[in-house]
Parts: sequence; structure tokens; C-alpha cells
Amino acid sequence: MKDVETFKQAKQHVIEQFEREYVIDCLKISNGNISRASRKAVMNLKNFFNKMRKYGIDANSFKGNITATN
Repeated sequence: MKDVETFKQAKQHVIEQFEREYVIDCLKISNGNISRASRKAVMNLKNFFNKMRKYGIDANSFKGNITATN
């Protein structure tokens, strides 16, 4: 029988998945521009950058994205 995650573990997993996808979406919209992405997310630039580092996200991979908006 597979062990079930505790509520706390499951919640943390969902939060991390959301954060990662949200940061990626902001970077896509901002054409890889970290400052612009953090403003769109209404997040402090340092906190946004820390999320990128935590999840191993490279802003350069979003440069040249055709979905960029101001």
C-alpha cells in the first residue's frame, strides 16, 4: 500500500507547483524580462528572483517569446 502524503506535505506540493508555473507564465508574458515579470506578479524583484532560483528557472529561455506584452 502506498503511503499517503500528509495534508501539510500535499499542500506544500501544490503551492510549489503553482509558484513554479506562475513564475514561468510571468516570464513568458514578459519575454524573459525579470523586472517586468516581477512587476506583473506584483512581487518584490528579489523575491521573484529567489523563486526562479528555487525552481531552477532560467529567464533566458523565455527571451524572444512572441506572447510578450507591456
